[in-house]
Amino acid sequence: AKLRDLISSISSEPVIGIDTEFKVYGFFSPKLCLIQLATPKLLAVVDALVLDACLPPLLDLLLSKELVLH
Repeated sequence: AKLRDLISSISSEPVIGIDTEFKVYGFFSPKLCLIQLATPKLLAVVDALVLDACLPPLLDLLLSKELVLH
């Protein structure tokens, strides 16, 4: 429910800041661990390891936005 609320909160933002953290297992298989999001109104951290199966709606939204990457 909280991830849905986050998606709803940022869906109207034209630009979203994003930073990600990965853990590398070996040389060829990085695993997304953390997604940090920022808008003028909101800062959020998403535990991608815990919410892995729930991430597609968030990723779809991010693909439709202008992103500022760190």
